[in-house]
Amino acid sequence: MILLIWLLSIVHGGLFILSTPQWEGIDEAFHYGYVQHLAESGTLPVFGRTAVSKELVTSFRFAPVSTVVNANLGNLYTSFPDYWSLPEAERKARENALRKIPSSYRAIPDDSANPLMNYEAQHPPLYYFLCAGIYRLFSDSDQPTLTLLLRWFSLLIGSLTIPIAYGVAKEGRFPWSPHFVPLLIALLPMFISTVSRISNDCLGVTLFSCLILLVCRYINSGFSRKYAVWIGVIAGLGLLTKAYFLAAIPPIAAVVLFAGFKRRSFALSARHMLFVGFVCLALSGLWYARNYIHYGTISGLFVLASERAVLPGEYLGKLFEIPWQAGLEIIFRQQIWTGNSSFIGLSRAIYRSAYLLFFLAFLGIGRIYWCRIRKKELGVCRDTEPPDAMVLFYLCFVLGMLYQMFSTYVATGRIVTGGWYLNAVVIPGVTILVLGLSALRPRSGGRIRALLVAYVLLINFLAYFCKAIPYYSGFIIARFHLSHFFELYSPANIGNILDRLSLNKPEFITPGVIGVWILLYVMMVAAVLIAPGARRRLSAERTNLLRRIPGV
Repeated sequence: MILLIWLLSIVHGGLFILSTPQWEGIDEAFHYGYVQHLAESGTLPVFGRTAVSKELVTSFRFAPVSTVVNANLGNLYTSFPDYWSLPEAERKARENALRKIPSSYRAIPDDSANPLMNYEAQHPPLYYFLCAGIYRLFSDSDQPTLTLLLRWFSLLIGSLTIPIAYGVAKEGRFPWSPHFVPLLIALLPMFISTVSRISNDCLGVTLFSCLILLVCRYINSGFSRKYAVWIGVIAGLGLLTKAYFLAAIPPIAAVVLFAGFKRRSFALSARHMLFVGFVCLALSGLWYARNYIHYGTISGLFVLASERAVLPGEYLGKLFEIPWQAGLEIIFRQQIWTGNSSFIGLSRAIYRSAYLLFFLAFLGIGRIYWCRIRKKELGVCRDTEPPDAMVLFYLCFVLGMLYQMFSTYVATGRIVTGGWYLNAVVIPGVTILVLGLSALRPRSGGRIRALLVAYVLLINFLAYFCKAIPYYSGFIIARFHLSHFFELYSPANIGNILDRLSLNKPEFITPGVIGVWILLYVMMVAAVLIAPGARRRLSAERTNLLRRIPGV
């Protein structure tokens, strides 16, 4: 069953890849620019000094970009609404020009009067080293093909989160099937869009998920030294992927200290802390030393490295000035569905219902701890320590995001954050959601889980078929109604949608390929939802048959 769910996540990612225009993934063009610079020059980019390539800037002239991205680029290029107002012949001419951008432009930095600097140069290099190998392997391909291949490579890395989630669920020993949390994750459109675009998030999510699995196994193994060393390895690789792994340090330290308390040996805590710290520092220390040398900050975040210095006295005033509620709303809204770089969001009712579910889940988690203090059994989890570790990781990550948001606000006066970063803790997040809601109504666990699946399927349907696919095929509808759905996907119009989705894709991605993939995705969702019931029925029939056989 887990292999089927894993395959579903890959097919789901393929739907995103094939239906989403080039550079529409959040910051995708600049992540591509990082990979390209590394592959072409063999050197790491430096924030504020490394410009993107002439090829990348040229591609902006031919492929449409979102209104938000275009505004950030000085409104020099064509947004999606303007692109679809162009004559069809001009769109086709641009598509041909995009495929024929000279490969020599890849090694040439933007040579315009105001070169476009790559702000993603701030990131650690591990993901980009991996992608540079794929880039070099297919360097004879045109840009749309390279973009597609790098997206698929990212998806394959990110999809590993699904079997890891299955492992975490088994370690947690919850009273529901270990397939349930992986299934919800595989259906989440925001998770899939995060790991299917060209971005280091795919590797960051997978490594963070692996770290949580190792921590759970460390706890369940009786605090084995082997797992302590592996925690250090994965944390070190994580710090070479995303700076947000700094938020994992406090929960790791807390778990290792708990090991000493549980085993009544703080020498054990000290040894394991040294193992984790030494391995982690050996793997990632040089990168963070480089950050401090180049930017004056350990994390290397450009908004902190490039803005004015802040006096210590200013922090207290900003603490009460920053709109915390708006920041939290952005974080949780963007975890549900962002709408890629075009920020084509869902209705307020969808987001508010999600906020309500989160709120109720946190109340449920509070009830679990309250009942534990009163030594009352709720029956929603058989073991307490792995779930406690997941709650700790989730809270520390959210606090880390709030700290980053606050530091950025102090430096710039703006709220800058991204809810998609919460996909790093998607396994604890979804587990907390299921566990918390189940704690409020322990006897209704099955109905609660069915409700969550239905809600995620609704978000999935609205995000793709009512928002993204119509928008990217030129049908920009402010308030989408059911009548629009039947009109857009009518036999007379579906061919037009598929034809437009295939624009600016590699030549082998035809309208027919996209149409077949959409059907495959719908069939995979149906198969995964039907499979558990069919399996139970077959098992029951087999049991009944065996009972009828004499002597069995």
